[in-house]
Amino acid sequence: IEGLENIPKEGPGIVVANHLSNWDPVILGTIVPRQIFFMAKKELFDNPIAAKAFKMVGAFKVRRGEADRDAIREAAEHLEQGRLVGVFVEGTRNRNIKEGFLPPQPGAAMLAVKTGAPIIPVALVNTGGTFKKMRDKVIVRVGAAITGFETRAGKHRLIYDEIGGQIMKSIATLYGVQ
Repeated sequence: IEGLENIPKEGPGIVVANHLSNWDPVILGTIVPRQIFFMAKKELFDNPIAAKAFKMVGAFKVRRGEADRDAIREAAEHLEQGRLVGVFVEGTRNRNIKEGFLPPQPGAAMLAVKTGAPIIPVALVNTGGTFKKMRDKVIVRVGAAITGFETRAGKHRLIYDEIGGQIMKSIATLYGVQ
């Protein structure tokens, strides 16, 4: 674990990470000393028992592939209450990281612009084979906060794309690729 000191001890933050495994939220939730309220695809809540478990740990539904205003509103409320919100910026698990990162989804950027909360980039390395091979050492690298988004003006989609690019560049650097 590297850079854990970059997680704010208090106040809001958007923890953005790449996503390789179903274990990623468990890994992040275990090592970060504060609770992270993760956005999770709505399909995970279809099973009533799973839904209860996800709600118990603070996860909330997001409808992927659309502008889910309810999820953005819920995330913004968590941030306004000084909490951490977790977003897997690629929007889904990346099953072939060797071919590169997936394009960023706009949710984290929207939240940063809407709330002014800092973005805390995180690179998760070697989590894709967690508990299968156990050969590769899992590495978590937390980067310095990215701030200043609340002052942006212009066309929203262009701003979100620019912020998404900045997030992915930061995660790629932390991951060890340029």
